[in-house]
Amino acid sequence: MVLWNEPDADRRRRMIAELWTEDGSQVLQPPQEMREIAASPGIGLAATLEARGHCELQSRATDDGSTAAAGHNVLVLAADGRVQRNYTFVDGA
Repeated sequence: MVLWNEPDADRRRRMIAELWTEDGSQVLQPPQEMREIAASPGIGLAATLEARGHCELQSRATDDGSTAAAGHNVLVLAADGRVQRNYTFVDGA
């Protein structure tokens, strides 16, 4: 989605409101290295990160215009056509 790279905060906020449901979320599957650390003995967790709702999505999308990672997205749309869930799988930086 282009909003992850939108430098203008007001435009980014409008895009999120137009594209996402109020309770929409981005579920981020981090790189393999982070998943392995989280699953290691003594930790035993799944490494999944989630931003939920317009405020958290706005915070998640705020960046300096640089590319932080590359990967692919799977979108689940609500009945009104807006994004309900965005599953992001990071391949690398």
